[in-house]
Amino acid sequence: AGWARAVLGWASAQRGASREGAGLIQQAIGDLEGLQTRVSAPLFLAYLAEAQALDGAPEAAFVTLDKALAASPDERVYRPYVLICRGEINLRLQRHAEAEADFRAAIDEAELMGAAAYALRAATGLARSMAGRGSVEAARALLISRLDVMGSGDETPDVQAARSLLRELA
Repeated sequence: AGWARAVLGWASAQRGASREGAGLIQQAIGDLEGLQTRVSAPLFLAYLAEAQALDGAPEAAFVTLDKALAASPDERVYRPYVLICRGEINLRLQRHAEAEADFRAAIDEAELMGAAAYALRAATGLARSMAGRGSVEAARALLISRLDVMGSGDETPDVQAARSLLRELA
């Protein structure tokens, strides 16, 4: 039930019901604690942080993301996602240096795991930040190199977002 509740909460937040979504995610986190497990805690905390940011509480989101990074240090599979979330919030706040550091750290983590999709998502955020401060050519080069890794037949939402940004930067 915890997983379903967390995903439902995240989806609710993404669709505009951020406070309701945060409540569902907090229940899912409580479910984990009740089971005395930390499995997926970083992911659930990242979902909560996204809901908090969407609800206009970016500082609370940063605290939650710090908890996510510390929650289960040996469970690294969600670390790129958590760093991408923090980068996106920093970017929305026009904190380019912090955003770019988060995106670069997410790329490094993703590469260690061989997670090309996470690396592309982080690179897309990094490219948005770079372009926003005037480094358009470097942003384009980054996206082109990451899209080359993904191949031509893969049309995931992350690939579509990267290609869309590349077209915008043309």
